[in-house]
Amino acid sequence: MRKISLGVVCLVLVASFASIAAGQEVNKKFAAWNKEIAHLGIAIHRAETYVFPNDKVYAGRTIYANDRTKTLSTRWVPNDPRRDAMGDKITFLIFQPLSVSDEGVDLNVPVVNSFNTWESTKCAKVDVVQNPDTSANPSVIFGGDPFLADITVLGFLPGAYFDLLEPGGSSFILGVTFTYIFIDGAGNPTDINNDGFADTALKEIWFNDAFTWKTDPSASGIDIETVALHENGHAFELGHFGAIFVTEKNNKLHFAPRAVMNSAYAGVLRRLLGTDKGAFCMVWANWPRAW
Repeated sequence: MRKISLGVVCLVLVASFASIAAGQEVNKKFAAWNKEIAHLGIAIHRAETYVFPNDKVYAGRTIYANDRTKTLSTRWVPNDPRRDAMGDKITFLIFQPLSVSDEGVDLNVPVVNSFNTWESTKCAKVDVVQNPDTSANPSVIFGGDPFLADITVLGFLPGAYFDLLEPGGSSFILGVTFTYIFIDGAGNPTDINNDGFADTALKEIWFNDAFTWKTDPSASGIDIETVALHENGHAFELGHFGAIFVTEKNNKLHFAPRAVMNSAYAGVLRRLLGTDKGAFCMVWANWPRAW
């Protein structure tokens, strides 16, 4: 892959995905991958895609790695020793070798801005801290150290990797957030603080370099801060919401309500709207929970 080699594991992963018969569900690919990483005590729980709507795809999807965990929501556990938690803080890391797109768009400032936007929500009790990047591979998917930070913003990856998530995904998936959970020896999700949620182990975020990205809201292309704000919403345990429908006469896309966490991109949106704030507060207003 361009810019940096993440090692032979990259090639093994692609070969493994490619060897699975066409037409099978992506969650079966993830289930197979989970067998490879089970020794780490973690498993992919879901991948949430954010799309640029076209005439065939209007909304992103939540792809589950294993149907038996589909009904389980996930939450971060404060002070979790298994991920070497920094107390009740949530940490993130931006992987610098992949932080600039092929066309020269740097995601560092937009990503930091997007974390600040979520953290500044009035109800929030969470303190978000950026860990320094040492250029060590932080991606568990590509065989790196999975616990360099709670949230790994891996950066811009070639479109071919998004084709592995959905057929033709390179043409419509803007970004994806992978959620990993901790599992016990039998492969079942853990809930060490008995809050009714599976314990989040880490998050990993990718952006699709097959698109033209921008940092200037008035320029043409996809606004990286808007997409980062959405993906970081997933990192903070928010799902997609808002109905999406099309007016047949003019093929115009509508959202009800409009929100950062709509599952499809509809232009620049760098501020949280009412539904976004409400959902965020439901998760974080009482953080950290005692356990």
